[in-house]
Amino acid sequence: MSRQHKALGIAAILVICATGAQAQQNGQGGRPPMPSFDKMASDLGISASTVKNCFPAPSQGSGQPERPDIKQVADCLQKSNGNLTQEQIHQTIQKNGPQPPQRN
Repeated sequence: MSRQHKALGIAAILVICATGAQAQQNGQGGRPPMPSFDKMASDLGISASTVKNCFPAPSQGSGQPERPDIKQVADCLQKSNGNLTQEQIHQTIQKNGPQPPQRN
Protein backbone atom coordinates (compact mmCIF):
# COMPACT_ATOMS: atom_id res chain seq x y z
CA MET A 1 0.00 0.00 0.00
CA SER A 2 1.40 3.39 -0.90
CA ARG A 3 2.12 6.05 1.64
CA GLN A 4 -0.66 8.20 0.17
CA HIS A 5 -3.24 5.39 0.58
CA LYS A 6 -2.20 4.88 4.21
CA ALA A 7 -2.59 8.59 4.91
CA LEU A 8 -6.06 8.62 3.36
CA GLY A 9 -7.05 5.55 5.36
CA ILE A 10 -5.89 7.13 8.61
CA ALA A 11 -7.68 10.38 7.76
CA ALA A 12 -10.92 8.48 7.07
CA ILE A 13 -10.67 6.65 10.41
CA LEU A 14 -10.08 9.91 12.28
CA VAL A 15 -13.11 11.54 10.64
CA ILE A 16 -15.32 8.56 11.51
CA CYS A 17 -14.11 8.51 15.12
CA ALA A 18 -14.55 12.27 15.52
CA THR A 19 -18.07 12.13 14.06
CA GLY A 20 -19.04 9.28 16.41
CA ALA A 21 -17.62 11.09 19.43
CA GLN A 22 -19.46 14.28 18.54
CA ALA A 23 -22.75 12.39 18.18
CA GLN A 24 -22.22 10.81 21.60
CA GLN A 25 -21.50 14.15 23.26
CA ASN A 26 -25.11 15.27 23.36
CA GLY A 27 -25.78 12.44 25.82
CA GLN A 28 -28.36 10.76 23.64
CA GLY A 29 -26.22 8.59 21.43
CA GLY A 30 -26.60 10.85 18.42
CA ARG A 31 -30.37 11.15 18.79
CA PRO A 32 -32.00 14.58 18.57
CA PRO A 33 -32.62 16.26 21.95
CA MET A 34 -36.00 15.88 23.59
CA PRO A 35 -38.23 18.94 24.02
CA SER A 36 -38.25 20.62 27.44
CA PHE A 37 -41.44 19.16 28.94
CA ASP A 38 -40.89 21.06 32.22
CA LYS A 39 -40.70 24.43 30.46
CA MET A 40 -43.73 23.65 28.30
CA ALA A 41 -45.69 22.57 31.37
CA SER A 42 -44.77 25.76 33.21
CA ASP A 43 -45.78 27.93 30.25
CA LEU A 44 -49.08 26.09 29.79
CA GLY A 45 -49.96 25.75 33.49
CA ILE A 46 -50.19 21.95 33.44
CA SER A 47 -48.01 19.15 34.82
CA ALA A 48 -44.83 18.03 33.07
CA SER A 49 -46.08 14.43 33.11
CA THR A 50 -49.21 15.52 31.22
CA VAL A 51 -47.09 17.25 28.59
CA LYS A 52 -44.75 14.27 28.28
CA ASN A 53 -47.66 11.84 27.93
CA CYS A 54 -49.11 13.89 25.06
CA PHE A 55 -45.94 13.37 23.01
CA PRO A 56 -45.28 10.00 21.42
CA ALA A 57 -42.55 7.95 23.10
CA PRO A 58 -39.29 7.86 21.13
CA SER A 59 -38.79 4.67 19.18
CA GLN A 60 -36.12 2.26 20.37
CA GLY A 61 -34.88 1.60 16.83
CA SER A 62 -32.02 3.33 15.20
CA GLY A 63 -32.36 6.11 12.72
CA GLN A 64 -34.16 9.43 12.74
CA PRO A 65 -37.29 9.44 14.92
CA GLU A 66 -40.54 10.55 13.35
CA ARG A 67 -41.81 14.01 14.09
CA PRO A 68 -44.84 14.03 16.38
CA ASP A 69 -48.18 15.08 14.93
CA ILE A 70 -48.43 18.52 16.53
CA LYS A 71 -52.21 18.64 16.00
CA GLN A 72 -52.60 15.43 18.03
CA VAL A 73 -50.25 16.75 20.71
CA ALA A 74 -52.20 20.04 20.87
CA ASP A 75 -55.54 18.21 21.10
CA CYS A 76 -54.19 16.08 23.95
CA LEU A 77 -52.91 19.15 25.81
CA GLN A 78 -56.24 20.95 25.31
CA LYS A 79 -58.07 17.99 26.88
CA SER A 80 -56.04 18.52 30.05
CA ASN A 81 -56.81 22.25 30.13
CA GLY A 82 -59.75 23.43 28.04
CA ASN A 83 -58.72 27.07 28.48
CA LEU A 84 -55.65 26.59 26.31
CA THR A 85 -55.91 27.72 22.71
CA GLN A 86 -54.28 25.97 19.78
CA GLU A 87 -52.21 29.13 19.22
CA GLN A 88 -50.88 29.11 22.81
CA ILE A 89 -49.94 25.47 22.51
CA HIS A 90 -48.24 25.86 19.14
CA GLN A 91 -46.23 28.88 20.35
CA THR A 92 -45.16 27.01 23.49
CA ILE A 93 -44.11 23.93 21.54
CA GLN A 94 -42.14 26.05 19.10
CA LYS A 95 -40.50 28.06 21.89
CA ASN A 96 -39.52 25.04 24.01
CA GLY A 97 -38.98 22.39 21.37
CA PRO A 98 -35.58 20.83 20.81
CA GLN A 99 -33.07 23.16 19.27
CA PRO A 100 -30.77 22.04 16.47
CA PRO A 101 -27.25 21.27 17.63
CA GLN A 102 -24.73 24.10 17.51
CA ARG A 103 -22.25 23.70 14.66
CA ASN A 104 -18.72 25.00 15.04
